[in-house]
Amino acid sequence: MSCLEPHRKRPFGPPAIVPETVTLEARDLPGLRPIACVEEGAEVALGTPVMHDRARPAIRVVAPVAGRVVRVETGLGRRVILVVIRPAGLARAAPVTAVGDTRELMLIHGLWCDLRTRPFDRVPDPEARPQAVLVNALDSAAVAAAHAAPFALGHGLRALCRLTDGPVILCQHGGAALAPEEGRVELDTVAPRHDGMAHRLRRLCSVAHGGEVWTLDAQTAIALGGLCGEGLFDPMRLVEIVTPSGEVAGLRQAPLGADLAEALKEAGWTTPATRPLRRNETRIDPRHDAVPPPDGALGPIVPVPALAATLPMRLRAIPLLHALQIGDAETARRHGCLDLVEEDMRAASAICASGADYGALLRRVLDELEGER
Repeated sequence: MSCLEPHRKRPFGPPAIVPETVTLEARDLPGLRPIACVEEGAEVALGTPVMHDRARPAIRVVAPVAGRVVRVETGLGRRVILVVIRPAGLARAAPVTAVGDTRELMLIHGLWCDLRTRPFDRVPDPEARPQAVLVNALDSAAVAAAHAAPFALGHGLRALCRLTDGPVILCQHGGAALAPEEGRVELDTVAPRHDGMAHRLRRLCSVAHGGEVWTLDAQTAIALGGLCGEGLFDPMRLVEIVTPSGEVAGLRQAPLGADLAEALKEAGWTTPATRPLRRNETRIDPRHDAVPPPDGALGPIVPVPALAATLPMRLRAIPLLHALQIGDAETARRHGCLDLVEEDMRAASAICASGADYGALLRRVLDELEGER
C-alpha cells in the first residue's frame, strides 16, 4: 500500500463542537507514566507533542487543536495529571509528512495512545507484536464515520496489518460491509446485535490462556488511513450525545478533550462547568458518569438469565462475578477475566442486585494478575 495513494474526502458531516477548552488527561493513558513537554503559556500547533511516556518517550500525546496551553497540572515526580489548551479556532485537518512505517506514523501523530491491549487494557509497547488486532465499529458514531470515509477505513485497516502477523478484524453489526475483506483484513458481522467487543474477542481470539490482542476504535483506523491516503492529520471524531430520557440527540464532531458541557446542555442535561471528551469515547451518556456509591456490604448475586447474558458465551458469569466480589484473582482468571476490561462489566453492574461495581472489582483483580507476571 502506498502512503501517497489518494482517496475521497469526507463529505460535509454533523455540526462541529467549538470548545472553549480542550483537556488532555493522563487517566486516559493506562500503563503509562506521562510527563509534560510543554509549559503553561506556550503556543502549540495541531500535532505538537504535549506529553510523553517517561520510560518510552516515543509514545506521546499531541495537541488535537492549535492554541495556547493555559494549564499543566502535575503530581509526584512531575507526572502529568492533565494539560488544558485554549483553541485558537475550529480544529481542522492539516497536511503532514507521511512516513511508510505504521508504528512510526501512529507514534508521531499520537494515535498509538488509542490502542489497548487485552489482557489488562493498557497502551501497548511499541516493540510488541499482537496475535491479532480487533477494530471496533459497533457503535453508531463509528458506522457514520466509516460511511463518510470508506476509502480511509480501508487504508487504515491495511496499514494495521503491519502491526501483527495475524488478522486485522473489523467488528460490525451486520449490514453491508464497511470495508473490503482482503489479505489479512477480515470482517466479523455474524454475531448477535448485542454482542460487544468482549463477546467478539472471546469467540475469535481469546487471551484467557495466553497471548495478546490489541483493540482500537474504527475512527482511529480512519484517521490512520487519512494519514496514509492523503497525508492529512484529522483530529475530529464523531460522538453520539444521549438525552436524559435515553434517546440519541444526534452526532457531533469534536476533537479529543473538547469541553462537551455546552453540547450536553443543548441535549437537556444539567452539567458541571466542564466535561471533556475522553480518548476512545464515542457515546456521551452522563448517566454513566455518575459516581458509584461508597464501598459497603454487597448484596447477594441473583443468578437471573439477563445477568448471565451480559458476559460472553462459554464464560461462567455467576462464578466469575462471585470471584470478583471476594477478590479471588486466581479463580477469576480461570473463569476468563483476562478477556475482559472494565467497560465490559457495565451491564452486569447495572443489572446485578448486589450493587457491586464490577468494573472496579475487575480492575483490582487485573492489576493483581498483571503484577504477578
